[in-house]
Amino acid sequence: MLTLTVALDSGLVYVGGLRRSDDQEVLLRNGDVIPTAIEFRNTISSTSTVDMGSSSGLRLSVKPKGDFDANPLLSFANWTRTVTGSAVDYRATLNTASGGIDRLLGVDPYDAAEVVAIQTTASTAAGVYFDLADASGPVRVWMGLSATTAPEAPTGGRLLKVTILGTEDAASMATKIATALDADLSFVASSALDIVTATASTFGQRIAPHSRSSGYGVTVLVAGGDETVADVPSVVLQAEIAWAYSGNLTTTRALRWKVENTNRRASQPVSLPFFDSSNIAASAVLFTSQALTGPQQAQARANIGAGTVIGGTATDGNIVGVVSGSTVYTSLSTLGAAIDGGQV
Repeated sequence: MLTLTVALDSGLVYVGGLRRSDDQEVLLRNGDVIPTAIEFRNTISSTSTVDMGSSSGLRLSVKPKGDFDANPLLSFANWTRTVTGSAVDYRATLNTASGGIDRLLGVDPYDAAEVVAIQTTASTAAGVYFDLADASGPVRVWMGLSATTAPEAPTGGRLLKVTILGTEDAASMATKIATALDADLSFVASSALDIVTATASTFGQRIAPHSRSSGYGVTVLVAGGDETVADVPSVVLQAEIAWAYSGNLTTTRALRWKVENTNRRASQPVSLPFFDSSNIAASAVLFTSQALTGPQQAQARANIGAGTVIGGTATDGNIVGVVSGSTVYTSLSTLGAAIDGGQV
């Protein structure tokens, strides 16, 4: 149990029952849940405690040092007066989880909804898709006529269909994509001209989208995800203890409140974006017009994670890719991808 002893004569707060680097510093880890008792003594050497009464107005607030305004990072006001023999203290269980403290430490608390914006293109063919993600996994947004066969769902994810006619311009596609997303429980979406803006309807870490996209290319204007905070080992805050005594008299005392970061970026999973923003092919398999043998075809399919046989006609410069769920000879532009340096 964390015990805080307030010496009324000096105004100092002494810390007991917890690791500390000095007598006036609480040292804990972000997210700790700590049983806590606060007692009052006339001096630190007093053998008896001071009873502040059942209506003490006791409050413990934690804020950045020197910043005691109306919005603390932590605030605890529900304390139970406890009498043990002749001693009186005030007890509560402090849950120190705080998105504000996490941000100071550089830990993304995922307490803000992710937002993405994409620029659409005109309708191309049925069965094409792009990937984004909700809080549960990847979501494959695919374009289909009423009778179009759906593409394969992404691993660990699901499909979301946008019904098209096949003749839409970019603005019409934006309207239809936004309508489909907005009707889904995971998103709130709208469109303006050829721009779709989608907001995740629930907070939480985004899970990585499936690495492949096919056919329907979009330009990512806002990719989502917040990686702007710095990763620090600890942060020193200030805690204020306030109470009412002798009627309306309010007295306050402060102590150092040091929080160690137990979720450093080096040891936590990478925060993944809401949207698969890169649209980049990490590798591609390039073939000449020479026909592939069975083992070569199997290897080509394995290289891109496809399971079907390779269809189409090989020509110079073709690659093997997935279009509308089938493994075919195709091109990067058809796949909506680009080579980002490296080797082909």
